[in-house]
Amino acid sequence: MTATTAQSLTVALHDSFTPGLPGGKYCLTINQELRDRENNLVDSGKYFLPLKQEFTVFAPRFSVDGTLVHAVNPPPGTQGGYDDLLPHVTLSHPQLPWERNIGDGVTGPWVALLLFRADEILDDPDARGLTTPRTAKELITTSADVATPDIKDTSLADAAEPCRTIEVAADTFAKLAPRAADLPFLAHCRKVTQPRTARGEELKPGYFGVVLAHRLPREPGPWVAHLVSLEGHGKHLAGLGSARRIRLASLWSWSFRAVKTDAARQFPALVRGLAADQQRLTLRLPAKASGNTGVDTRLKQGYVPVPTRVRSGEHTFAWYRGPGGPVVAQPPPALDPDGTAVTSDHALSYLPDTGMFDLSYAAAWALGRSAAMADADYVAGLLRWRHRSRHHIARHLVGQAPQIWRDELNQLLAQDLGTTLDASAAPAEASLSPAPAGLAEIAAHWESTRDSGELGADLAGIGRDEPVLGDWLSRLCLLEPVPFHYLVPDARMLPPESLRFFHIDPDWIGALVSGALSLGSCLSTDVVANTAASRGKFPAPVAGFLIRSALVSGWPDLVLTAVAKDTGKSFHEVRPLRHDRLAPDVLLCLYDEVPDELCVDEPKQGLNFGVDPGNTLRLRSLDKETCGTPLKGKTASIADCFRPNAATGVLDVGGTGGTSLQKTLDTALGKTLSAAKLAVQLVNSPQRFVFHAGGTK
Repeated sequence: MTATTAQSLTVALHDSFTPGLPGGKYCLTINQELRDRENNLVDSGKYFLPLKQEFTVFAPRFSVDGTLVHAVNPPPGTQGGYDDLLPHVTLSHPQLPWERNIGDGVTGPWVALLLFRADEILDDPDARGLTTPRTAKELITTSADVATPDIKDTSLADAAEPCRTIEVAADTFAKLAPRAADLPFLAHCRKVTQPRTARGEELKPGYFGVVLAHRLPREPGPWVAHLVSLEGHGKHLAGLGSARRIRLASLWSWSFRAVKTDAARQFPALVRGLAADQQRLTLRLPAKASGNTGVDTRLKQGYVPVPTRVRSGEHTFAWYRGPGGPVVAQPPPALDPDGTAVTSDHALSYLPDTGMFDLSYAAAWALGRSAAMADADYVAGLLRWRHRSRHHIARHLVGQAPQIWRDELNQLLAQDLGTTLDASAAPAEASLSPAPAGLAEIAAHWESTRDSGELGADLAGIGRDEPVLGDWLSRLCLLEPVPFHYLVPDARMLPPESLRFFHIDPDWIGALVSGALSLGSCLSTDVVANTAASRGKFPAPVAGFLIRSALVSGWPDLVLTAVAKDTGKSFHEVRPLRHDRLAPDVLLCLYDEVPDELCVDEPKQGLNFGVDPGNTLRLRSLDKETCGTPLKGKTASIADCFRPNAATGVLDVGGTGGTSLQKTLDTALGKTLSAAKLAVQLVNSPQRFVFHAGGTK
């Protein structure tokens, strides 16, 4: 799961990338004749023999080297809800789909990506990607009941060239094979000008050939995709005649498994479900009027009633709110103003209007102290720092008031130091003698300098010498050691499939840090040191959100981007201080400013192709400046673009009828689509949902 800004990426789609000469054998013949300016033959004598030069344009024919296959989708061996996905193969050799001719007057790419489920391939009934090895000669050898490629022996560069083959029953091939009118739309060329890595396919700079399937894997179970050669099969696209099956050369294949997914568990439905109740997007209990104004106000502020036992032993209820609340927390009554708290009771708040206690800050203080005691490294670092801070404060006093100390020492010597010491050893009298005037002056000087910025800066410098101390307190300020039930004290505040925003209470975190710094604190100088430490440069989150949803576990690469408004209409991204999965389905994010919008983006999967749920397509602009941008509110139904119906998942892409995919989109867009323009409409781009102050969009 990431919170980074997406790189820019430029992708251009072209209808084709045809080579100057298709692969095959060629003979170049040169004849010499003498003609005049009017192109009349001057002399018909055969003085020069024709010059002939035979050559071969090599191109893949019966197999494809694995280095030429850049990526396939769905990834091999995976399983998922692929109901609306058109599998495709990306070739690093961009001209490959057009390097040969099909023959029999059929134009278009000579390869096709066929999709089969179990029991549709005679050689591979379990759809595991199995093929039958044959030689090129065996592939084209004709048989009474098998339709084979119409390729002449003389055109074979090597009759013994090995190839992988499959055989498909005639009725199955008739249902699944593309028609001649479909082929030009099932391959295009992609040009990438900026690199970007996305899960599923790495988009590298350069040109690539892309071949699309025309079938959606609608049925759950195993599926296998074969990139097959159609060379010599031109006439078979219209029917196999008396043949009972057809033999095809499989250039590349892979298998995957489709599983039935509940529409409610898919990305769009899950994100929309987070905002189903837009009155419940803050971290608090469901608001139900109780008739008690004080109680209702506390509940709206994010408090929950919790059982407690007072010092007298009675069991009662108290209010508690964690570090995050639905509203900006108001400063509490002065809690431990001088930092001398030694127990959590010093952070208790009593509410006289209801006769109840507020345990929020007391719980935070106790938690901070408990978390500190549980970490031996932190305790050791804190005690080292405390020892050094005491010495530093003592040196500070001596350096700031040396004359006071000298005057006090001289006074003691003048009064006979030995007598004074003997007197101090005598039994104490009932009444204590007043402190010497010099000590009173030292105490006054200490009170006047204890909160000085210079002393605090010096003490903070000592804290930097203890990196364990600083790192641990930084993590504490980001609530890392805080148990989940302190963050969400009632499960009803964060039910399944919910998103909750909150403001951070800085005083709650202050109490947490105060408790962690209370270990070993027993002198007034320790109070000053603790105050200086708590004012260190630690992360200061002010807002955040929690998500509890299958989105967190099902989409590990979920992209979350928070933005805040600048002056005018501009925005800037708010970087997260903490972005952490607390459980497989729970995500916490903290920010140092309040975001105005939260963008939830479906993880980018490279360039996928397919249709939208419900057999629809979101139409996209084909204009040069805005190409690929969704046209707001414009969709097209493609429910009638399947043959014979949507249950088969086989698309009628370029048929001559008005219900073909091309004709349907031509009508919807008012433009004639080519292969590249159709691919733009079929791009399955990641979806984005925006949560903002006024709701979602």
